[in-house]
Amino acid sequence: MRETREALLNEEPICVVDEPMLDRLVVGVAASPKGRFRLCLHHSPDDLVQEMVIACRGGSYNRPHRHPDAATSVAILRGRLRILIFDDQGAVTNSFLLDADAGRTGIVRLSPGVWHMEIPESEIIVIHEVNTGPFRPQSSNEWAAWSPPEDERDSVAGYLQKLSTHSV
Repeated sequence: MRETREALLNEEPICVVDEPMLDRLVVGVAASPKGRFRLCLHHSPDDLVQEMVIACRGGSYNRPHRHPDAATSVAILRGRLRILIFDDQGAVTNSFLLDADAGRTGIVRLSPGVWHMEIPESEIIVIHEVNTGPFRPQSSNEWAAWSPPEDERDSVAGYLQKLSTHSV
């Protein structure tokens, strides 16, 4: 397994995700500037299935986005995660809570083109995310123009405060 600042990259034919591996991902979050650290289970961006286990710290911002050509599934493994769904103008149309700590586990599956955002609601969350591939950095994610970019901290704080009123 190869490690970067933001990820563990699987190079083996078999990769087991057990409690020690989840703990390793959580440790990786502490050193991550974005508050996210992932294990890529797939071997290449060209793979037709892009499968990851992602740890995030509470308060990290994952800008609203959509995958124009990819379906996405998210399952909670640890912690409490809210997934917001938006229309094309940025209005919240639905909200789902996945809470492994309270036994409210589940999976949310999104068809291609659905605007969404994950909001960690606990100190640490760990999710299993699967996207159809291949992954192309310039076209696989479309960032919502009606949301602030990650590097605009003041705008992000206000935006998250506005969104905090949405519940399941």
